[in-house]
Amino acid sequence: RKEYDILAEGDYELLYEDEPDIFAYIRSWNGQKLLVAANFHGGEVPFVIPEEFCDHGVRLIGNYEEGKRGTLRPYEAFMILNQ
Repeated sequence: RKEYDILAEGDYELLYEDEPDIFAYIRSWNGQKLLVAANFHGGEVPFVIPEEFCDHGVRLIGNYEEGKRGTLRPYEAFMILNQ
């Protein structure tokens, strides 16, 4: 957390507000953006990573090795930083 101020600073935009199994948001601060996504369901749920994080994002943490395009796997969570 000390290495990335964006984890605690900046504006917050909630994504997938109407999906009870998904908690996802984008935080913006000082020219950076951070995508945080989590699936609280025991099955796969549809989820599209915003394009700006696909090509220029650095995966900071996740509980699966690689993301599966178009879905969040059971209890999957990750953070992607776009600098």
